[in-house]
This record gives sequence, structure tokens and C-alpha cells, in this order.
Amino acid sequence: MTLFIAMITGLINFMIGGLWYGLLFQKPWIEAMGINPEDISKNGDGKKEMIMTLIVEVIISMVTILFLSALNAATPINAMIIGLITILSGLKNYFFEQRPLKLILINESYKLMAFIIIGLALLFV
Repeated sequence: MTLFIAMITGLINFMIGGLWYGLLFQKPWIEAMGINPEDISKNGDGKKEMIMTLIVEVIISMVTILFLSALNAATPINAMIIGLITILSGLKNYFFEQRPLKLILINESYKLMAFIIIGLALLFV
């Protein structure tokens, strides 16, 4: 049952990512990334990227849920702590790449949201 919940959680996070980067923050994200919107359609339909993203979301959910369950620490707060550690570890890359604050906020708030969803899923494990 734990693996099933983890897989569903990964799928939910994938769908939220679609809303996050599609409906909610598409224009500011494209602007912050410095992407020319016309180039997006030239680079294919994005199926490969979507499949890879779905796989990664499921793996992150599974590893986090299984790890916290194995430690008898399966609580939403602990999932959020792992999310915050993950965010902090990635910030250095943004700093060295000299990325805009807008991009950091869009990407990392999505990451925090994903770990909040994982934390909520832990209530059912």
C-alpha cells in the first residue's frame, strides 16, 4: 500500500507541476529562464521531458515516503524538512548561475509544494 500511495503522490505532484509551470507561472518562468517562446515549439512536443519528469516525481515520492517510513518518522513535518534541505542544497546552483530571484521563487516554491503533498500522503501510510 505504501508504494501505491507513493506512486499516486508522484502522479499528483506531476499534475501540480503542469499547473504550476503551465497555467500559474508559465510567462514569468519563461521570462526568468530567458527562453524565447518561439523556440519552445521548435524543440519538439516535450513528450520525452514529460515522461522523464513523471518518473522523477514518482521516484522522489517513493524514496521520501519509504525513507521516512523506515525511520518511523513518517510525518508531514519531516517531509517538509527534507523538502527544505533539498531546496537549500539547490540554491547554490542558482547563485553560481546568477539566476534571477523570480526563477528561484517559482522553482523552489513548487519543490516545497511537492514535499507538502508528500507529507500529506504520509498521513495515509
